Order: sequence, then structure tokens, then C-alpha cells
Amino acid sequence: MIKETDNKAEKDGVISDLVTLKLGLGQISVAFSNGEKSVKNEPLREKELTCLIDNLPKSSKDKTQALQEVIKAQEVLDQAQGVAKFTVQTMFPALRQQHKQLCERFKLLLHPSDHDSLDYIIYLFITGRCDSMKEALQLLDEEKRNNRLIASLNSATEYLSRNFSEIIGGLGDKLSSAISSYSATVSSTINLQSSLTRGAMKDHARESWLSSRDIVEGLNRLRGDY
Repeated sequence: MIKETDNKAEKDGVISDLVTLKLGLGQISVAFSNGEKSVKNEPLREKELTCLIDNLPKSSKDKTQALQEVIKAQEVLDQAQGVAKFTVQTMFPALRQQHKQLCERFKLLLHPSDHDSLDYIIYLFITGRCDSMKEALQLLDEEKRNNRLIASLNSATEYLSRNFSEIIGGLGDKLSSAISSYSATVSSTINLQSSLTRGAMKDHARESWLSSRDIVEGLNRLRGDY
């Protein structure tokens, strides 16, 4: 009985670490996607300003209001440029460093090359299809060899999304530490304090609960595009 209890505790610990890893990667990916939007917003604001200037009316009566719109557009552009500069020069490097630290922390649990399969591995543990990481990775390799991984990942992602509340609820107090552990250095826009309620923590976790493939896709853009 003692051995069975120990095995359950060990398995629960692995599940907790896997979910923590997914939440951490998800936070970084979401923060990057939000920052990416602000960077892409800058040329749009610049285009709007140029369009206003090019289409200034010739009559002085109409020009006064048009110039006010140009000034307002210039202020919006200046703000967008400032946000974009901060995002590229400060936020993205911080996110890359955070991603590096997260991968280093969990490298003995799961190699970064398998992060896109996190959903499937978590699914295997939660549904009782494996009892160890060694067994989970063997099942993952089998799915790859038989070209079933995409279908298996789709099913796993759907299952995890459908059972999000139950999975996160099972983490208990570890949910708070899992989120706040990474939030403080990801970016000022998602800085969370330990005083957040359990409900707020859960809501934030939900935002980061993307599919593991979508998470890795965002992280790949973070490493390669900026």
C-alpha cells in the first residue's frame, strides 16, 4: 500500500510539473502575441497619418478640422511607436530569456523539441494511459512512427480544453506559484501579485491554456522574427 501511495504521489508530481510547464510556456506565448500586435499596429497608424496629410483639403475652412485630425493621428502614431520600440527592445528580449529559463528548469522532464506534444503527454497521464515519463515518451514515439500524432494531439487538446477546470482545480495551491513564478518577469503588462484570488489565478491560467502546438508556434516566431 505504501508503494502504491508513493507511485501515485510521484505521478501527481509529474502531472503538476507538466501542467506548470504548459502554463509557463502559454504565458510567454500569449505575452508575445499581444506584443506582436502592438508592433504590427505601428505601420497602420503611420499609414493613416500619411493618408490624412495627402488628402488635406485646399480650402482654409475645411483645413482647420483636417489639421486637428492630423495632429491627433500624429499623437496616436507617436504612442504606437513608443510601444513598439519598448516591445521589440525590452519586452521581447525579456520573453526570450524567460523562455530559456523555463526550458532549462524543465529540461530533465521534457526536451524542448517535444513541447509541441505537451497536450498529448498530459492527456496520457491524466487518463491513466501511462505511469511514467519514460512510458509516455514511448507512446509518443509510437504515435509519430505510425503517423497518428496529429490526430492524437487534436483529441488530447480537445480533452484538456473540455476538462480545464478539473485539471487546474487539481493543482490546488500549486496553481498560484506556477503562474506567479513566471509572471513577474514576463512583462509589466501581465505582472501578477500573490494577492490575486484563486479565481483570478484560474482566469489567467485559462488565457494561457492554448494548445501546445499554438504555444510553440508563437514561441518559434518570438525566436525567429524579432
